[in-house]
Amino acid sequence: MRIHLIGGFLGSGKTTAIRQACKTLLLQGKKVAVITNDQGSQLVDTQFLAEVGMLTKEVTGSCFCCNYDAFEAHIKQFEQEVLPDIVFAEAVGSCTDLVATIIRPLERFHPEKKMILSVFADAQVLPVLVGGSRLFADNVHYIYQQQLEEADLLVLSKYDLLSEMQKKSLKEFISERYGHKRVLFQNSYDTDHIERWLAEAASFPDKTGQALHIDYNLYGAGEAELAWLNQRLSIRNEKCFALQAAKSLIDRFHQAVRTAALPIGHLKFMCTGENLMKKVSYTSSDEHRSYLDFPDLALEKVDLLINARVQTDPETLLSLLGESVAEIENTTGSQLIVLNNEAFVPGFPKPTYRILNK
Repeated sequence: MRIHLIGGFLGSGKTTAIRQACKTLLLQGKKVAVITNDQGSQLVDTQFLAEVGMLTKEVTGSCFCCNYDAFEAHIKQFEQEVLPDIVFAEAVGSCTDLVATIIRPLERFHPEKKMILSVFADAQVLPVLVGGSRLFADNVHYIYQQQLEEADLLVLSKYDLLSEMQKKSLKEFISERYGHKRVLFQNSYDTDHIERWLAEAASFPDKTGQALHIDYNLYGAGEAELAWLNQRLSIRNEKCFALQAAKSLIDRFHQAVRTAALPIGHLKFMCTGENLMKKVSYTSSDEHRSYLDFPDLALEKVDLLINARVQTDPETLLSLLGESVAEIENTTGSQLIVLNNEAFVPGFPKPTYRILNK
């Protein structure tokens, strides 16, 4: 069994790549499993992966690093239940120091396990963040840069969205800053790119990269800059316009966050209803979203799960969502009922283990 540990900042394309890789591997007759991770509960990504029939487990309420025992327990359960060929473990997007807190402990306690760390970065955002611009606070940038530094394999996702001039400029930048690393430029919706990533990971030497010397005060301060909001809503409309109301709420909330000039890690939405399961995502580089792939369904009831990770405080994020909900109720004649809700700032990272040397 090989474990693909997937790191990278919020909105970098980790879940999309894992989902496409799982579909590719299943078609090849491989057995695969996924462990998702988040500081909160009610994860859009878990539903998104389960939609394609993936065996999925969660480590919620903390990062992998701070709950290594739960991470290890899921690995053991997979071995006992299905013995997968590959396990994808997707770390929460604000987490770093994965070599010292996950890979080194696994090597020590389970030396037979093979693990590689792929770190994803949005090709549209990386040159901006690393090149000196400040989309996020300095402490958040610190986390982002440490994630890139500890990668075994650095995957630049959404590469297909760049112009030819931007691609040329990005390759020059990567050659200068990360020429010592193995780098892939990837469109995760392209099967050839996914197969190339899997082949590169499979051929990677068993020896992983060096553990970093992380300043945990800066790391903790960076996580404290970010607000987490998870909310599940039931949207009801007697005239069967519930899906339209859900799409309007998604657009309204995204626009409210942008208007407030709040840096977006990610906004993820999962719409579910009769014959409906659709995901919508926004990151710092997205302005508008097309709903062309949404079915044209007349539904009286739709459930909407919202995962928001934004540089602000939880109260501001809750207020913006509450205002958006009230507006959609008034303009569409719909009833929006909050089923579950949590909003918080992640706690200070306290890893279960931290092993700097093999």
